[in-house]
Order: sequence, then structure tokens, then C-alpha cells
Amino acid sequence: MTAATASVLRDGQVLRVPSSDLVYGDMLVLCEGDAVGADARLVQATSLRVQEASLTGESEAVLKDAARLPKAASLGDRLNMVFKGTVIAQGVGRAVVTASAMATEMGSIAAMLDATTEEPTPLEKEVGRIGRMLGIAIVIIAVVMVGTILLMSKIRSVADVIPVLLLGVSLAVAAVPEGLPAILSVVLSLGVRSKEPKTLP
Repeated sequence: MTAATASVLRDGQVLRVPSSDLVYGDMLVLCEGDAVGADARLVQATSLRVQEASLTGESEAVLKDAARLPKAASLGDRLNMVFKGTVIAQGVGRAVVTASAMATEMGSIAAMLDATTEEPTPLEKEVGRIGRMLGIAIVIIAVVMVGTILLMSKIRSVADVIPVLLLGVSLAVAAVPEGLPAILSVVLSLGVRSKEPKTLP
């Protein structure tokens, strides 16, 4: 995949540079079809419409204006700003970079998503609890079986103990319910089918 690039005015020339190289104070040159490489404040806009669905969820392109806002506004109402990750749908304009990389609005969303801890679902918690209970029960049964066999057998050497220990390990391994995930899937699918609305004849 090719790296995202942006048109920027430097030393009186319009250059195409990687979006990752944009810095505070750069002058972006925005044209139809360009992907905005950083958050920027518009200084010039002519029929400029920006597709901001990736950031605000707005399905239609937003008409931008370089005029100063009378008061602080929410993200979707900042008509004199363009944001990283959006696309120029129509028109041309110029904007001064105010934030880049993780300092942008898109970067802050990515940081919040990265910081969010994923909680296990109630089903995962219940399956984990059942697994722990089964594991403890299997270990107890294996220990009881091995202890009973050792008490009832005539142990003369260490070589006589090894087969009994192997039997205990084999019993524990064989008792592990390998088909538990498959059984859960079948039970869940049957539960979904039972909840389906019945159609009238």
C-alpha cells in the first residue's frame, strides 16, 4: 500500500509530501479528491465540501467556510476546520496545520480505543467458571484414584509407582471435555432457533 500524501505550500512551491511529515504551521493546499493529512484551520475556501463520515458519521459532505466562528463549537460544527482522515469532496482551499499525527481528532479517537479494556462477556465468564470447576473436579478424581490404587497395591519400588502415576495423568487428560466448545455452539444455536417467531399458516 502507498503512504498517504498531502499537497503543502513550502518555499513558494506546492509539494506533495507524506502526511506523516506534516508539521504545525504547514499550509495545506486542498483540492477535490484529496485526503486531509492533518487537522487544519481554513484560511481560504471556495465551494469547499468535505466528506467527514469517518470522523463524525455525517453522511453528506459538509460545506466549509474560512470565516471565524462566533463561539466554541462541537466537532461537527467546526466549519472553518478540516480534519485528518476526511476527504475533500468538492472545491478547493488552503488551511494551516494545527495538529498532526496522534494530536489530531482522529488520533485522540485511536488513543481512546487503544486505552479501552475489553471486558469478557457473561457467556465467556460462565464458560470460564465451568472450565475451572471441571478442572478442579478432574484433578480431585485423579488424585483419589491414584491414592486408592497406591493404597491397594503392593508397592515394592519406584518402578511400581510410575504406571500408577501415568494412569492418573491419562485419566485427567481423558476427562478434559474437548467437545465443550462444540456443545456450547450447538446449545446456543438451538436456543436461537427456539426464539424465532412462528409464522402463521
